[in-house]
Amino acid sequence: MVAAHMSATYTAVLTAREGEVLWEDPSFLPHGFDGHVVAGEAGGQEPPEGRAVTDGSTQWRLPDAPRDFTEWGPAEPVNGTEATDEAFFVIQAGMPREYDPRDPDFAERTLLLRVSDGEQILELGGPDSRSLPCSHDGQGTFVCQTPYGEEVIAYDDRSGEELWRLPDETAGRISLRVTAVRHGAVYGSTDNGALILDARTGQDRVTDLPLAPLDVGPGFGLVIAPTTAYVYLHPATG
Repeated sequence: MVAAHMSATYTAVLTAREGEVLWEDPSFLPHGFDGHVVAGEAGGQEPPEGRAVTDGSTQWRLPDAPRDFTEWGPAEPVNGTEATDEAFFVIQAGMPREYDPRDPDFAERTLLLRVSDGEQILELGGPDSRSLPCSHDGQGTFVCQTPYGEEVIAYDDRSGEELWRLPDETAGRISLRVTAVRHGAVYGSTDNGALILDARTGQDRVTDLPLAPLDVGPGFGLVIAPTTAYVYLHPATG
């Protein structure tokens, strides 16, 4: 178990059963955890590195700045499923070292990295990439969206190939606000109601979903009531 206090950086790694402290570091800011390695930054100012869960020893460390970019920026974990053997995080990479400011596609980039070894899986670009939250469905697909759901993009988690994106003007399809991603399904809502998409194709799977869950587990979905902020557990029906 990894416990972190974000307002004043402090991280401790404990065993889940006994609560034994395996190691602690008041300067380490974690970004992701896969059961074996904790990825993060020392003091939030150093390059990302991976530390062993057992003793805090350094397993990998990235260069002082990302290749082809100016600096490492803020990072956040990629939402995942119950699988603990593979995890990812996204981190801002600053400006490209060589760029043309007149280029309409010019923007800072966000990189998606693997926790176990720090390997770059994807490079995400565009004007909203600085705050591009991503989720992994546990079956080979990353689903990323702009902060307010203006655009949703899915990628293969091995090749980095873009699988689909919404909105799709050619097909006459609008985007959605993604609320959860799990086991090949993308849950979300539009102004027309809640729905489920296929994570690999982006095609409609269920278009009459009564609620858009914020989290999905085996046989249930969690929903927060917008007026009361109460959390409700709903059983799955299929």
